[in-house]
Amino acid sequence: MNTISCLWIQKDLDETSIGCITSWLRLNYKVVIYTYALPHSFTICNPICHNDGVKVLDANGIMPYPSETNVNGHALPVSDLFRYNLLD
Repeated sequence: MNTISCLWIQKDLDETSIGCITSWLRLNYKVVIYTYALPHSFTICNPICHNDGVKVLDANGIMPYPSETNVNGHALPVSDLFRYNLLD
């Protein structure tokens, strides 16, 4: 079975992200969501994470959050570094 891995830095998923995850699950993908929020809290705040096809993991296991790369309050550099480390 194919797996889609994604990073979500904030605590709450937005409607677009929930729609994407729902679509992937309907297509029988497994979804791994890495988060810098506490995984247990993230799961509680986002009911879609209660689905058996979704696994929530601590993003710090791939790469600690490097606050010094946060440019003007944007997480874009962090997400790019995370993807690079995930593939490594």
